[in-house]
Amino acid sequence: PSYVLQHGATVGEAGYLPILADKMLVWGESSKKWFSERGQPEEKIQIVGSPRMDSVLYVPPSMPSKIVKSVLIAVSEINQEEHFLEVIRDAFIKCGLEEVIEIIIKLHPSGSIDYSYIPEKIFRNSNLKYKILRYQPIKEVFENTDIVFVTSSSIGMEAIVFNKPLFQYKSDVLNFHLSYEDFDCSHVDRIFSKLCGSRWKWW
Repeated sequence: PSYVLQHGATVGEAGYLPILADKMLVWGESSKKWFSERGQPEEKIQIVGSPRMDSVLYVPPSMPSKIVKSVLIAVSEINQEEHFLEVIRDAFIKCGLEEVIEIIIKLHPSGSIDYSYIPEKIFRNSNLKYKILRYQPIKEVFENTDIVFVTSSSIGMEAIVFNKPLFQYKSDVLNFHLSYEDFDCSHVDRIFSKLCGSRWKWW
């Protein structure tokens, strides 16, 4: 018998299909629904939870009362997120944050290709302070971060777990639905809405 443990968010239309194993062990109802809606056999889908998420108490995050000094940009599919990085760069420059804020760009750890040259290309000619990380444990990165920026990434769930304000950027390409969007804590941030359109949300 073969079993596959869900090891990433169920987004888009590829990555897990079809289920070839005897059982697909999924995080929760939303993941099970994702498989069912795509014609996968119900008897192969088993909800087992997600240990790192199930063992914590959800506390709705609030915007930080202290001055924001460091932000985390979590990048998933870097070849699709150049515009995401450019929007953040331009917004921070318009807000006059070049000498005020430190930007931590966390690349997705999977894959064999090093995409660090892309955020380097986007940020190197600005006066923004930034550093690019890839393999550092996310808990250590969160400890030094005031706000988290994502497109569609499971890091968004962890940001909520660590009680970090979370901004999500939606575009026509990066417009997947993740389970943290189901929490009743969604707001449109006015500053970024003015600078970048109406697709910024914070949790």
